Amino acid sequence: MDDAEIELHIVTDFILGPTLQQWRESWKQVELNDAIAVTRELLVVLNTCHVADLVHRHVKPDNIILADGNPERPVLLDFGLSFRKVSEIDFESEAGQEIGNRFLRLPELASGNSQ
Repeated sequence: MDDAEIELHIVTDFILGPTLQQWRESWKQVELNDAIAVTRELLVVLNTCHVADLVHRHVKPDNIILADGNPERPVLLDFGLSFRKVSEIDFESEAGQEIGNRFLRLPELASGNSQ
């Protein structure tokens, strides 16, 4: 980056709890109500993403943490492969920098691709 005046920020939360994979492996049999609660809340999260035209593309038990081990509080992680459909793509941030990873060029970030 040539402009040292631009401040870079990252905001994260630390979510304490097991992944869905770890939680599932800790139980011989999961109660039906807990399985329904996890599924219902994950569907709410995914619906929220889809309403915002965001597709996660990497939903798996290791990318879900149950906050405080509570099956009614799943947190979806790792949006690194996500895709967001926008009507006009200019591939630049507000600071005029190209969006994406210079080491991995995803097809949907290729210039001229609307998918």
